[in-house]
Amino acid sequence: MIEREEIIMKEWAQREKERKRLHIYVMLIAMLTISVFAIRWGMKSEAANLSDIYVTTGGDPFTHVVDGGSVTITNDETLTLNGTENSDVIKWELTDLNQKIVSLENATSKSCNIKISGTGKTPIKATITRGSETKEITCYVEVKWGIDTSNQKVFYRVKDSDKEKVAVLSKDDSSSKYPSSTKISIGLKNANDLTWTSENENVVCIGSTSGTGTQVTGSEAVLNAVGAGKTTIKVDDGTNTATLDVYVLPKIKGIDGQSATNDSYTVDTGAIMETNAHFTSEAEGIKARMQWAIYQYDENRGDYTLLKTSFDEDKASDLIQLKSVSEESRDKLKLIGKAGSYNIKFYPNGLYTEEEIKASKTGTDIGNIKAVTVSVKINSNLGDRNVNLNKGDKLNLAEALNVSLKDLTTKYKVSTYLKNDTSKEVTTPYIKYDRTNQVIEALQETENNFIWVNVVEISSQKTVASFDVRIVDNLLLNMSNISLPVGGEMQLFVVTGSYDGELTWKSSDEKYVTVDQNGLIKGIAKTDKDVTITVTQQMSDGSVKVATCKVKVDETIQNLKLSEIETKIVEGGTKTITASFTPDRNEAPLKWMSSDTSVFTINVSSDNKSVVVTGVKAGTAILTALNQDNYVAAVCKIDVVSEIESLTLPTDNMTVSLKQEYVRLVAECKPETAANNTLIWKSENPALATVDNEGLVTLKAPGRVRIYVSPSYDPTHSIYAECWLTIKQEAESIALNSHELTVDVGETKGLGYSLAPEGSTTNVTWSSLDETIATINAKGEVTGCKAGKTYIIATTSEGKSDICSVSVTQAATNIEFLEQEITIANGSTYVIPYVLTPEDATSPISWKSMNPEIVSVGENGVITAHKVGETYVMATIADGYSATCKITVTEKSTGITLSKSEIVLENGHSEKIGYVLAPEGATTVLTWKSLDSSIATVDNTGTVVGKKAGSTYIVVTSEDGYSETCKVTVTQQASGISLEMTELTLGVGDSYTVGVTFTPEDSTERLINWSSQNSKIASVNSDGTITGVSVGNTVIFARIASGEMAQIMVAVNNKLGNMTLDKSKKTITVGATFTLKPIFTPSNASNKKVTWSSSNKSVATVSTSGKVKGIKGGTSMITCVSKDGGYTASCLVSVVEKVTSVKLNHTSYKLTVGKNIQLKATVSSNGATNKIVKWTSSNKKVATVNSRGKVTAKKLGTCTIKAKATDGSGEYATCKIRVIRRATRLSISQSYIKLYEGNSRLLKAKVRPSNASNKRVKWSSSNSSIAVVSSKGKVTGVAEGTAKISVKTTDGSNIKATCVVKVEKRVPVTSMTVSASDIVMVKGTSQNASVVISPSDTTDRIRYASDNRSVATVTSKGRIKAIRPGTATIIVSASSGQETSINVTVVGLNKTSITMQQYDSDDLWVEEISDTVKWTSSDPAIARVTNGKVVGRKVGRCTITATVRGVKLYCSVRITKIK
Repeated sequence: MIEREEIIMKEWAQREKERKRLHIYVMLIAMLTISVFAIRWGMKSEAANLSDIYVTTGGDPFTHVVDGGSVTITNDETLTLNGTENSDVIKWELTDLNQKIVSLENATSKSCNIKISGTGKTPIKATITRGSETKEITCYVEVKWGIDTSNQKVFYRVKDSDKEKVAVLSKDDSSSKYPSSTKISIGLKNANDLTWTSENENVVCIGSTSGTGTQVTGSEAVLNAVGAGKTTIKVDDGTNTATLDVYVLPKIKGIDGQSATNDSYTVDTGAIMETNAHFTSEAEGIKARMQWAIYQYDENRGDYTLLKTSFDEDKASDLIQLKSVSEESRDKLKLIGKAGSYNIKFYPNGLYTEEEIKASKTGTDIGNIKAVTVSVKINSNLGDRNVNLNKGDKLNLAEALNVSLKDLTTKYKVSTYLKNDTSKEVTTPYIKYDRTNQVIEALQETENNFIWVNVVEISSQKTVASFDVRIVDNLLLNMSNISLPVGGEMQLFVVTGSYDGELTWKSSDEKYVTVDQNGLIKGIAKTDKDVTITVTQQMSDGSVKVATCKVKVDETIQNLKLSEIETKIVEGGTKTITASFTPDRNEAPLKWMSSDTSVFTINVSSDNKSVVVTGVKAGTAILTALNQDNYVAAVCKIDVVSEIESLTLPTDNMTVSLKQEYVRLVAECKPETAANNTLIWKSENPALATVDNEGLVTLKAPGRVRIYVSPSYDPTHSIYAECWLTIKQEAESIALNSHELTVDVGETKGLGYSLAPEGSTTNVTWSSLDETIATINAKGEVTGCKAGKTYIIATTSEGKSDICSVSVTQAATNIEFLEQEITIANGSTYVIPYVLTPEDATSPISWKSMNPEIVSVGENGVITAHKVGETYVMATIADGYSATCKITVTEKSTGITLSKSEIVLENGHSEKIGYVLAPEGATTVLTWKSLDSSIATVDNTGTVVGKKAGSTYIVVTSEDGYSETCKVTVTQQASGISLEMTELTLGVGDSYTVGVTFTPEDSTERLINWSSQNSKIASVNSDGTITGVSVGNTVIFARIASGEMAQIMVAVNNKLGNMTLDKSKKTITVGATFTLKPIFTPSNASNKKVTWSSSNKSVATVSTSGKVKGIKGGTSMITCVSKDGGYTASCLVSVVEKVTSVKLNHTSYKLTVGKNIQLKATVSSNGATNKIVKWTSSNKKVATVNSRGKVTAKKLGTCTIKAKATDGSGEYATCKIRVIRRATRLSISQSYIKLYEGNSRLLKAKVRPSNASNKRVKWSSSNSSIAVVSSKGKVTGVAEGTAKISVKTTDGSNIKATCVVKVEKRVPVTSMTVSASDIVMVKGTSQNASVVISPSDTTDRIRYASDNRSVATVTSKGRIKAIRPGTATIIVSASSGQETSINVTVVGLNKTSITMQQYDSDDLWVEEISDTVKWTSSDPAIARVTNGKVVGRKVGRCTITATVRGVKLYCSVRITKIK
């Protein structure tokens, strides 16, 4: 079979080579043909039309941006024009020059580089010029705060249509194109103070120069692949947040210990795959990390076909299964399958959906990220073997050979013969052969013969497998000789092939040995001679079967202990373990055992009191010393470790902030396979920082501290790694040593500061609010630039700040008065104007009056006149520069008189107003002011200028407080005239005064000359009032002085006297229309124009012609208003609407007899006028309904309640009423149960009465952290404590029952030791599996299982029953993972009775054992036996006994007279 599979694979590989070669030939021919045509027709690559040019980003063909389109980026990017020619002239430009988001590089090439500097959206225009044609494409680029995904070796789109990219990493795969780690950052280069987190550190551990773990801070982070799966990386800066999905590809690291060759394996079924998945959470399974699809090679198609995926793994498959090994080995998968070649494709969980994976029927790639493919060839189980069957047993040939039923049926031929006669096939009476399912059933004993099953490969006609099948029925005891200690126990049991009799057990001396009726013997006292235990079986045919066992009882040792309970040794290392006991013996009656010799082996000392343990490979196993007298054991847990050769940390120096609180350090052990990877972390100064056993550092105080790590087991004390942490105390506040500072221009002074709390370290940034006045450098040195005042701000990296006021001074080099002579009135004050050189000089000025009795001078040059006279005032600056000013003091004025009290001006003209002061010779300063400068202005000489038509006043005021006024009137001549309308309609006798507008608007001219072209039709007076005289048309004129004129056309008509409508009321349906007509009085009225309106347009509308349309149910008033006279007429319109739908508040409802429910009907429409519904019941015997929708249940059954609209629309709604019998009582199977953590118990709920319509119930737990319950009542203990499980009816009766659940902690098994690992049993007998379990109070569930139930079965209590001759292994396992086994050999004679004539012979043999057999005859005179050959002698009965391994087997012989 294996050879044939290899041939098939070679043929397939050869066909693949030929197919690829043919593909290359076809491609070469195609290329040659294209080249020929290119030469023949001068073919050349043509560029796209200008209209076809589009933009892509970063060379990514999946972005296609046309003119006006947009693209979103998070990092520096490249925009590329597609479809251009080399000769095209290209120009990229930013159309928004004020934006500060991006800048452009290579702006004249096909590809333009975008450099981002901020977030937002901005347009970028590309202009392409080709000859005389020009094409412009504007692309809107939106820059978002996000992760830079420009590295094409790491970031991919899973599918072409995806907008977002993901990161792809590998783990434990050196050949992968994907890296195992990568550095990531935010696209904006100035992004700082970022916090990076990984959603699942079992997939990706995130790190930086400040550590690794689930969270780090810094401007960038390093992603380190930990195990297969998916995680999400999140980064934020306190304001913005961005995420990135990261996938780590699965990797099969090996299968059953063998490493892969090009990811290809050849294995047996049941092989264990080791994956690169990593787990710490108990709640997760391997499917949370990866998914897979399994394909089988199809020889007919030469391709692979999808068999199943991990999404339907729970569904059984007759070809292959891949499932988790156990909760403890969640990173491993067990491969169970029939012989054949398979491809298994692995994907990180979440990379593709179930539908996408299943759609790949032949294993073709789904998207841009390829699956990890493992090729597996599963071996068949061909060969020769012996099989023993009991009557009624079945042998499944396909399962035995590990081939599929299809392959066994189509590729092999199966024949059955008697072993001693292969001339013809045989079935009955021995077997029944089901060829369809390839199953052989045992029907009758084969006695001295076998059924030979021959399997021939059809293609080669060679025998590839055969079975020697023996069908038996026998009896034997499991032991024939036993040594027991005083107080020791041992289980005897009997095996029989056709058990039909009762067993009776008996001891020959119960003072020394007792036996119960289950075969359990016990040593009572030390024996001087053997005690015989006898079991008797009375068969239904009258025969009696007997088996015996010799028992010896002796004293044994007590207080067995080992020198160590738990210890560690390295691979290749040794350690001696010694046993102690009382009383001491020269040789200990101990059996030393290693629970796993692949972990460690033992070498037992000559006195059996100690062993030398040698470590083989890393792992944990149990050393057991078993007292063979009483099967009491002592155990020692031994951890074999592979030594760590080196330890490294990500960095040996790190600076962190105390505010960060925690830093995680991750140590890398080499080699990675080191089993002793338990590490000890220490801090050199716990006052500064502490570290736990996981490398998590807790920051305590600022300073420098060393964190170091070493293996927990390091005899040489030479392996360690260290990292120096510099812990900085972040400043909470900053205080400047000065808050006011004065410097000269060009002078530099330093500012100092202090931080709180004391010992804080931080970066301080200095800034000046006005650097034109003063600047400051990074050292805090302030330099004056120009005179003025500004502020210096000191800011810490934590955002704390303090401020200092800075005044900059400038020395003056000269002073100059702007007025050399000044005249002021006595008693007044005046400020002498001056200038300093330079202008911003701040030097102090000294002021001095030469005669203070005339004038005094104060600060800032303020002079005060004291008496009439003359003097000088001098101003002097620090460097000796000075200036002088002559001051003349005159008398004060006592009054002022203007030359005019009123003037009139034309707009734009001017006139000066004169004045006289009193007394004569008085001086004063006059202030001129216009009360409305928009009409007239005045200067300081009294000259008035007209600005616009109007009146205002000019006020003049002396400094002595005297004032006078002059009224000013400004006139404005009109330049144009316009009337308020150009046409006017009047009735005979009606009048109208026309409004007039002059140009400009502020014109003061108002004189108009009005005239009528025909005063017999219409007349006009001097006020512009027009009066209709008779029917007709004429023109009215209006003229002003400038000659400008305006006119109005006047039509005089007959006057309307009244108006009505042809209808005052009307009723219509929705959608219907009708037209209203107005009736005028008199009928010959000149103006019959009207306007129409609806009071409720949602009900009815009306057009300009009076056409009314119904919109929805309701009423609306339609109103008509005449243009002439404003007469009004109305019509009340009623719109009738039918119901559009009816809905009920219930579509179905359950009631018990006599109960009722109120149904409510909701009628839907835009405004139905009739919303009444009619209620009916389809079966009034079941339920009735009244006119208001109240339903009353009458008897069990179902009916329909209908609510139908009565407006003729036909709309209705229904509710299905089911009258049921509710539950009256609810009980629970147990009111109190006790569980261990993780154990489950099924509770059952019983609803009464039994014919209740709804027996469904709902389960709940009062505390799901202690116990949970499924929807079917399965209760599972979660944690220690007490919870209440409740069950409640769901039919509305709300009946409840409860069960109190007490959950206790588990006590796991630490060791399991069997008293005898190999036992022999006789078919049909039973015995208990003797297992020593420690501790004795364990809460583990002990499971017993047989790997060959056709040979031996075992009950849940450990009772083993021998079924038929053969071998089986009884596996004993604890729920916590401990496991041991017992090898059971079931034996029996091929015959249990023989009837033959004198001198005939027959053969006996012991089945399933090849040991030496002792044969005896109870009466050799009747029958003699030699090596199992029985020869009849004389007529009579005797018993042939076969003794093997102390077990006696019996065959009853009857000799008849020779014929």
